[in-house]
Amino acid sequence: MKVALLGASGLAREAVAVAAAMTEDGNDVEVVGFIDISADPGDRIAGLPVLGDESWFARPGARDVRAVPAMGSPAQRRRAVAGVRRHGGRFATLIHPTVCIGTRVRVGEGCLMLPLTSLTTDIEVGDFVSLNPGCTIGHDARIGSFVNLSPGTRISGGVDVREGADLGAGAVVLPGLRVGRDAVVGAGAVVVRDVADGITVVGVPARPLVRSGASAGTTA
Repeated sequence: MKVALLGASGLAREAVAVAAAMTEDGNDVEVVGFIDISADPGDRIAGLPVLGDESWFARPGARDVRAVPAMGSPAQRRRAVAGVRRHGGRFATLIHPTVCIGTRVRVGEGCLMLPLTSLTTDIEVGDFVSLNPGCTIGHDARIGSFVNLSPGTRISGGVDVREGADLGAGAVVLPGLRVGRDAVVGAGAVVVRDVADGITVVGVPARPLVRSGASAGTTA
């Protein structure tokens, strides 16, 4: 399988390592290069070329190449995925061989799972999800499309993380809670109650971030 990585940052270089590990594990995954508008076509990153922007997928020679989003920001991933779709591109999922996936776990398209992540049982992972190293996801959890889980995130059983949520490194969500669409959970935060759509929570226990004397939102 040939893949092109959307993005050319550190996460994209980590995705190159995932592809190499998959190949060593018996899956033939070849990274042909990076799709990134912030780098010049022809530049080389980690020994691989920058191919251009998403319009590269409209080329006849790109028809057998699958796109894998490799950028942490959910908003950036949404834009990149929309661009690839406009030009007829298709997607693949990369999963490092050390990821532990239990029974009845559904994983969508265009996901990236980095080393030592664990998903137990009866879990649904949407499309274009990024799971960084050392994440754990408990039973009966739902992870919406475009979610980003930073390194060491802990998702307890029965948690519902809605589309586009972005959880910082070491964040913990206690059992049965909901993290709303496009919400942000700060690094090291412990979520002890539902988080409303679109707000940022930080701290232990996690509370809405206050800026300039005004609350960024309220928990639901």
